[in-house]
Amino acid sequence: MSPVAEAITLEADPGQVALARQLVRRACRNAGTSDDMSDAAVLLTSETVTNAIVHGGSTVLLTVCAQPFQVRVEVSDGNRSQPVIQRPDPAAISGRGLSIVSATASCWGVLDLQVGKTVWFELLPAPPGSPLNANGQPDS
Repeated sequence: MSPVAEAITLEADPGQVALARQLVRRACRNAGTSDDMSDAAVLLTSETVTNAIVHGGSTVLLTVCAQPFQVRVEVSDGNRSQPVIQRPDPAAISGRGLSIVSATASCWGVLDLQVGKTVWFELLPAPPGSPLNANGQPDS
């Protein structure tokens, strides 16, 4: 199958996160991405888009490139402040988004833009013989 690339500009409204999840799920389905990798991409998209909307204060550009064995998502906003992995109190109801991204993605990072930044992540299959699943986590 060919890679499937899609992009959308989202308003700075928390209701737009559902639209972001739908776009990523559709791209993964159309590319033949596994259900596990697709589910992980949707989760991490939800976290990164929510962060961009809450902390970015601008419209958000979401770009996804899905293939059967790889997904890359980029989330751009107009705020140049670098995201920071938080260590929230266990009782806190927020502050875990980047921890989830860091623990689940095969790799992730931040690109500085002239105006704003892009937070990106990739999901790749585990190397052959690895005890890790498609999300880079130990198989249980």
